[in-house]
Amino acid sequence: MKEFHVKQNLTIFAIPVAIDVLIFILGAISSGIFRFILLGIAAAFLGVIIYQSKPILKSFALKLTPKEVRVLDFTGKTVRRVDWRRVEGAAAGRRKILFINMYSFYFRVKGDEDINFILNSRESDLSQKFRNFIRVFVRRNVPVQIVKS
Repeated sequence: MKEFHVKQNLTIFAIPVAIDVLIFILGAISSGIFRFILLGIAAAFLGVIIYQSKPILKSFALKLTPKEVRVLDFTGKTVRRVDWRRVEGAAAGRRKILFINMYSFYFRVKGDEDINFILNSRESDLSQKFRNFIRVFVRRNVPVQIVKS
């Protein structure tokens, strides 16, 4: 069965965690007051990383099939599931910052809360693949808009 599956790029988490580990190692090998200062900075930085990554890990992957739209969390469990019959429209936006493409996929759902999925990826042209998937495989005529910035 044909499906459109995209998920977050974990490289975005690797850089802050690597910096945090470096600060922790420097704090562990230093002595005196600098040890406590660097270990405190490492602990605070780790707390900020965990706090800021919670929304991304809760909506980690987007899976489109000809029958439904699914939003999955980091463990692969379904967070949200919507049939295409309830989708009134879809939109995709793309913004490129250095080597990272930031995509926003939006689904207007009839009678329920809309789905807004934000994706950080290194893959390009996902918005065109999104539009082509909906045109070819979704049985219902769903209007699709692509926004580029």
